[in-house]
Amino acid sequence: YLALSGKNEELYDALEAFGSYYRTLLSKGKEMITVHEELCMVKDYLELQKLRYGDSLRYVINSDPELENTYILKMTVQPLVENSVNHGIRPKVTSGLVYIECIQEEGFIKMSVVDDGVGMNEKQLAEIQQEVLDTNAKSFGLRGTMERMKIFYEKDIEYEIKSHINKGTSVIF
Repeated sequence: YLALSGKNEELYDALEAFGSYYRTLLSKGKEMITVHEELCMVKDYLELQKLRYGDSLRYVINSDPELENTYILKMTVQPLVENSVNHGIRPKVTSGLVYIECIQEEGFIKMSVVDDGVGMNEKQLAEIQQEVLDTNAKSFGLRGTMERMKIFYEKDIEYEIKSHINKGTSVIF
């Protein structure tokens, strides 16, 4: 569409984001990438989504510079951001914000994905929290991410999910 509309600069930016996103996603088969690389991949994903949703999608990425070169399991933040866009922001009538944060807390990396989307009621939240523990595929992005991290790091990953109708959802791990 961008090419047919003659929007060459937007097309160029889209292709750059698309190429960068997939280069990081593939990472020459590496399972570990730096926090900086993960957050760049998230930014590329969000820029591509902004082409689709325009001004109705806003985002902020806040990261502790001291963590930029710390290696983490690839695809830990992006699936959660994708959930925020698809389940929180997209169904919203007004524009929405996705806030991503990566900080150091008590010797651990603390990552947060927070949106101001449509949120979930208590029953939906309870189902999602239970599905993280079970094998139901309804919340694949969240469940899959937590399961991959548990397997890779050989321990339980602490996480917290909060949500309120019309106020949004937060996933912190």
